[in-house]
Amino acid sequence: MQTKKEQQRLLDCTKLNEITGCYIWTRKVSVDGYGQTMIKESCGSVHLETAHHASYVAFYGDVPRGKKVRQGCGNSLCINPEHLEIVVS
Repeated sequence: MQTKKEQQRLLDCTKLNEITGCYIWTRKVSVDGYGQTMIKESCGSVHLETAHHASYVAFYGDVPRGKKVRQGCGNSLCINPEHLEIVVS
């Protein structure tokens, strides 16, 4: 959901790495090392999503079908929208 409230909610769960510019996720982390967060859809359903995917959606909108979001910086806990990129899944 692309709203200022959702953007701020996600950013409030991070710590800035001043050297790399990464916004490091400080909440729930998967066994694979990726941040996780609960997302509430406009229809009311709730599901678990990776934090970097949620950040992309909050700042840029939906991820195109057949694509996925990855951190261009290589840090699996980074949700900085400027570090996120769309790639073929």
